[in-house]
Amino acid sequence: MELVFTVVGMYLIDTAGRKKLMAVGSGLMVLFALGISFSYANNYQLLMLIFVMCFTSCFAFSMGPIPWIMIPELFPTYLRGRATGICTVFLWGTSWAIGQFAPMLISSIGGMGTFLVFACANLLCFLGVVTFVPETKDKTLEEIAELWQPKGEKRSNAQKQY
Repeated sequence: MELVFTVVGMYLIDTAGRKKLMAVGSGLMVLFALGISFSYANNYQLLMLIFVMCFTSCFAFSMGPIPWIMIPELFPTYLRGRATGICTVFLWGTSWAIGQFAPMLISSIGGMGTFLVFACANLLCFLGVVTFVPETKDKTLEEIAELWQPKGEKRSNAQKQY
């Protein structure tokens, strides 16, 4: 599932756009995490498997590959290497934390509670993507860097060019 939908995501990234794929993916991950939670609570094992496969598919076309593509795009050249390194540490740290603490969460608050926590985390992710992430599809690195400048500086830089 993950391989197939990662390939789907890599195909769609330049047609649908990075922000849209991340928003759709994280939004669907909220719904499927709620579905997994519901399945745990009611011991619907087949339904849980279906929701896990759907959750994995959504991760694979959105939040799995796209951050690795967007992170280097978002930073200006002089800062790109260091900033990408810092972001990579956070991505790997988050992956480690999920792998380390998910079994502990399941044993302490159960599968239903654990996936409710994941649903809330994905809801925060969805809101963050919709609110803060710029669309970088079809933009040059210079245009993306300009997105981060305060509005007053954008005007003064545009005036300097003319």
